[in-house]
Amino acid sequence: MDPGLEKEIECLRKSKVKELQNRYRELFGEDSPSSNREHLYRRIAWRLQARETGELIRVSPRTVHKYLVNFHGRTPDPSQRWLTFVHNHAHAIVACDFFVVFTARFRILYVLVIMELGRRQILHHNVTAHPSAEWTL
Repeated sequence: MDPGLEKEIECLRKSKVKELQNRYRELFGEDSPSSNREHLYRRIAWRLQARETGELIRVSPRTVHKYLVNFHGRTPDPSQRWLTFVHNHAHAIVACDFFVVFTARFRILYVLVIMELGRRQILHHNVTAHPSAEWTL
């Protein structure tokens, strides 16, 4: 971390609530929703570090809507849909399901089923009352 940024964050630690609220307004462009000193300190420190490292910042849904209100997107190519992908690669896709079954005597049984989608063939199945890592193999 940049030494200047470390120093700025350390100065925030000694700031009063009113100063932190003003700094929050500068960085986030809105009034602080809180007057909790620790919360303000952490949010401001997070924002300063995110700016330095170039990480993404949080954006409110209202801001996103403001810029995307006239965006209609593209019409998806029918040959590029999910169903087409699954159909083309079904022979290489394996689905797995893990669920519980209640018996007539109210015992719980755990069931694992692994199935190949292309041939719709069950590759592996197992049932137990006490699942463990070895049980899944």
